[in-house]
Order: sequence, then C-alpha cells, then structure tokens
Amino acid sequence: MAAAAVLLPVCKGSAPESSDATGDHDFKLLVLKKRWGDMNLGYDYDQAFPRLKSSAPGNVLYRIEAAQIESYDWKRQAITLTAGATDALVKALAGDTGVESGIKALGDLKKKAGMSNALELSLYTRGFLVTSSGEALYGGIFLDAMSQMAINYPVIRAGVDGDRAFLNILPIHIPFVTSDPAPEGKIDTDGIVAKEAAGDWNQFPQQVKTGYIGKLATGEQAEAFRATIKDPAIREAMDGAGKLK
Repeated sequence: MAAAAVLLPVCKGSAPESSDATGDHDFKLLVLKKRWGDMNLGYDYDQAFPRLKSSAPGNVLYRIEAAQIESYDWKRQAITLTAGATDALVKALAGDTGVESGIKALGDLKKKAGMSNALELSLYTRGFLVTSSGEALYGGIFLDAMSQMAINYPVIRAGVDGDRAFLNILPIHIPFVTSDPAPEGKIDTDGIVAKEAAGDWNQFPQQVKTGYIGKLATGEQAEAFRATIKDPAIREAMDGAGKLK
C-alpha cells in the first residue's frame, strides 16, 4: 500500500443545505449517492472533505438520525440500525441507479467464495458525511476490509446481522479488519479480522500482525481522526436519545 504524508484533519465546516440543520445537537449520517470516483475524492483528506461537502446538496441517498439508530457502541464506534431503518436503507439503495460493472465483478467473486454481502457491495465507495448542529464534522467513504485503496480518512464497514444493518466507523482504512482495532489505543484484532483474510491472517507471525496493524491504527493521523469521530456533541446527542451502548 502506497505511503502518504500525514495530513491531520481540519474537519469542521458548514453543513450542506440538504442536511436539514437545526440548532440542537442533532446527529445525521448522510449516505451519499455518488462514489469515490464520481467526486474525485482522492486518498487524502485535504482534497476529500471539501468535495464531500460540496457534493452533498442533491446527492443524499439516505439520512440516518437518532430515530433510525437502535444502538451506538461508543467505544467501538459501531452503529446498529433499527430493522425499519435497515429496510428503508436497502430500498433506497435498490432504487438507485445500477451497480457499476467493477462492483458487480467484485460481487460475483465474493459470491463464488461464499462471502457475498449485498449491503456492503451496494454501499461500496459511496461517500458519507456526518453532521451535528448544522455543521459538517467529518466524512469519508464506505469501504470493505479487503480493499487495498490507501484511504487516509474515515471509512465505514457495512454489514447485516439478522434484520439489522451495522455500520462500523474506522478512523482511516485499515486493511483486513472489520472495525477499529485500537479504539482506546491498544491493538486488539480478536474477532474483527474479515472472513476473507482469516486463512492468511492466521499464518502471519504475531509481531507482523500487530506491527502492521499497529502502525496504521495508532499512527498520528488515525489518532486525530479517532478524536474527531468521538466528538462530544455526537455523544451528547446519542446519550440524550438513549442510544449509547
């Protein structure tokens, strides 16, 4: 994976008009229609964040607010949607334009391997933007664990457990893992290595695994984004709505 200079996040800024801003600490996660390539986001945040904000008006596929959230695991930054919200998100994705050929090819490969995740594939590289009190706090893209894209800003892993979707927010793209492996600064990959990687992962020496993951997950840029994602205003909104786990 190509090396990139550390660019610390300058995250806050005016929210797009389409975010329906209010004066309260209202949390919104805007799922955008456009994908990484459509918005020319690039790999670094100084380019991606302004383009996510400018692309958002008229580009929102689905809004996730407190009412759509069943629980928000603050430590892991794992959001579980309600069954109703999951159904609505799936219908919104189904009503969008067709799946791009490259994404369909990826889906076909995963089906052959028995690891297809329709929600993950439908969201693949779409943009997202998180707002609070009418302000854009941060943004990024949906990306699967096996991607080798060197995305140096937040990504979301998406999946479904039963009839509820989950969205795991990572501070930067960390290959092979399905959620943040260092939510409190200490590396722990137990239970979060993607199924596709499990076979190879188990053969790596422990020092290789912790060294590779640790360098990414505890680096300066990851730590900065982790602090941004855990914005006190979001915690206050989730706590007030009774969603914190």
